[in-house]
Amino acid sequence: IAIANTQMDSIGVEIEEILKRLKIPFKDYSQEGCFSRTISCCIEGFTKTDWRKREYNLLHKYLVKYNIYSKKANEKFIPNELIANLSERQIALFLNRLFSTDGCYSKDTRQITTMYTSVSEELIDGVRILLNKLGINSTKRKEKKEGLIGGRKEIISNYDAFTLRIKKASDLLKFIKKINIFSKENIVSDDAVAKL
Repeated sequence: IAIANTQMDSIGVEIEEILKRLKIPFKDYSQEGCFSRTISCCIEGFTKTDWRKREYNLLHKYLVKYNIYSKKANEKFIPNELIANLSERQIALFLNRLFSTDGCYSKDTRQITTMYTSVSEELIDGVRILLNKLGINSTKRKEKKEGLIGGRKEIISNYDAFTLRIKKASDLLKFIKKINIFSKENIVSDDAVAKL
């Protein structure tokens, strides 16, 4: 889990409390203005024991159950069982935390846009389905993703990126009221919302 230094006192603390409550071991590594929180699926944490003797925790059980264990970024998805069975409150909470890690608000002089980007088209499609369940429409766009790797510029990803956008004022208002982005609430001021 990548957590920006500026979010360690908000989303970082919340994630830490959840992991401790579920007895899931983790380690934090700091680099380039961001914490990388590595989570263990083993009860004993990060000990280098024989893999045949390892005992796994609750996280491992659910990752295996929903077939999302050891998936790469381009293979991420929201399991259909979860899409079908989450209540509106659970959907809103899930999307709030998902957008808090990889989503953003973008503001220009004319409008606010909510965006979420992933190299997994299946994940983007799952997010769109969940947004639709809350009555929020979005658009999807495919693009080559440029990024910074090791400080070198203009490196193109091996995968196409997919960006989900919520631009229409009525949909954006629903998103802000029902979901919002954890720890970024002050970015969308009451004045900006009133102008929508």
